[in-house]
Amino acid sequence: MVSRALNAYSEVPHGHLSRVSCRIQVQTFLRRGNMNEEKQQKFTAKVRRGLVWIHTVAAAELAKKKAEATGVRIEGFTASELADVESALTWIAQNKESPSAEAAS
Repeated sequence: MVSRALNAYSEVPHGHLSRVSCRIQVQTFLRRGNMNEEKQQKFTAKVRRGLVWIHTVAAAELAKKKAEATGVRIEGFTASELADVESALTWIAQNKESPSAEAAS
């Protein structure tokens, strides 16, 4: 498992974590902490609330970059990177806390 994380780390630009290394860190955190069900639910709720902010900021920034683009290309993004960002935003939208849950907390 460690070698897999090191390989993933070496393929990612400095200062960024790959999906594999993030997943391994979360799994390690959950195992090491021996989280009970209640703590795990609280942790998940915090993550979902955080995703609301991340989605809002990232979607606004992407919309701004698209509006500033003079052609089909967006400066600073390859087509593949743009597809990855849009896929990530879709995933976040599906996994973030819903507005009805936000009002309840």
